[in-house]
Amino acid sequence: MVQGIVILTNALVGNGYDILVSWIQSHLGIQGYEVTDNVAKSAAADTVIDGVSVRMSDLRNIRKDKILKQWQQDWDNNNPKLEQTKPQVGKTSIQQM
Repeated sequence: MVQGIVILTNALVGNGYDILVSWIQSHLGIQGYEVTDNVAKSAAADTVIDGVSVRMSDLRNIRKDKILKQWQQDWDNNNPKLEQTKPQVGKTSIQQM
């Protein structure tokens, strides 16, 4: 994680961004924040993930998007002449002349 932050910071600075790192004190003494912090720490230490329900339609949409992105990438890399007439893959409509 630290290495990823260093790489990202170097990339941003290399592209002209200024980075400011500040220390933010914890929420000591604030009841709601302390409860939230304790719950977050407990969840981070837990190795078992609670059951999460995912709708089948969401899974289909994720799969469809992934397939479409891969198809577009293959199209971009392998069809330079066809890409000029149809840059985006997907549904094609018939146009009247």
